[in-house]
Amino acid sequence: MRGLLMFVCVWILFLASLTTVSEARVLIGTLPNEAHGVSGTLYVHDDVTLLIDQFYYDGYAPAAYPYFYTKGNVPNNAGGGIKISGRLTMRYTGQTLTLTMPSSYTVYNIGWFTVWCESARQLFTRIQFPDSLPSPSTATPTVSSANVSQNCMSLDSSANLQWTAYNTSVTYTLCGCV
Repeated sequence: MRGLLMFVCVWILFLASLTTVSEARVLIGTLPNEAHGVSGTLYVHDDVTLLIDQFYYDGYAPAAYPYFYTKGNVPNNAGGGIKISGRLTMRYTGQTLTLTMPSSYTVYNIGWFTVWCESARQLFTRIQFPDSLPSPSTATPTVSSANVSQNCMSLDSSANLQWTAYNTSVTYTLCGCV
């Protein structure tokens, strides 16, 4: 029994190492694909940084840029937004894209986020920001246990180990017959 308990303790430490807690960030939403395969999940990372997880873009537009429109302005194909970063010059296939706001702006100025092509004067995606944006420092960190393929395992014929990742904690339960 002592050997089984030692095995369980080592296994719990191993499972905990596979479960990662990322920094707090605020989910804005999923980018709708309007053109050129643009998609991803948009987050506010801090007061001046946006993250797009799982960003996809085919890379074929001649002058595509991430833009934002200040509160009260609506994106359209005539332009009028403010560039967030340089031109998107490559194909993206699920990478994380990190965007830093231009000086004198913060994420709290954003009414809409877009990817816009200057040459074609076309919106590739657009998503509206909420009127009231919580601070990322007060948001709940996200937990990813993507490396864990199951949440229950049999230790032997009379014991099971179960685990659940929720918010910033991982709960382990040892079940068995004595």
